[in-house]
Amino acid sequence: MNISQRNASTTHAALDAATLLNADHIKFEKWIDQFKLQSDIDQKRTISSDLIRELYVDMELEARLLLPLLDNVHLLQKIARTVRDSHLSLQKFITKIQEACRNDAFYDEFIYQLGREFRRYRFHEVLVVFPALRENFPAELATIMVEMQALKDELLGGTRPG
Repeated sequence: MNISQRNASTTHAALDAATLLNADHIKFEKWIDQFKLQSDIDQKRTISSDLIRELYVDMELEARLLLPLLDNVHLLQKIARTVRDSHLSLQKFITKIQEACRNDAFYDEFIYQLGREFRRYRFHEVLVVFPALRENFPAELATIMVEMQALKDELLGGTRPG
């Protein structure tokens, strides 16, 4: 790939739904790191609540708007199944965290486990999911971005951590 092709793909990537999610997921990784460094329990609860709320919203956005694209192409259905499996795993950790609020003994460890699971998912997302979407659905990703932002705003307005 020459420099002009690389710049064109970077420009295209800056305008699609995958880029919106990628920016959120970079933010989530920073929150996970901040949680680990934080000693104040109230700050840790704020960080974890924000992380859980917004991670849940992003999983919902992916499920509603991106996975149906992958489901429609036979060769990409395995990617969609893998993403759904990752979402289920992340949701299990979120449930454990929400239940641990009553029993703080395991709360931090559950956040650390969620962080490790999220980073595994993010690795797959960056190397497999986003490239497959961009290669097969470039126009759809650009169109979905506006719908995704509106749905994200709606879900964040109505979603509260447990």
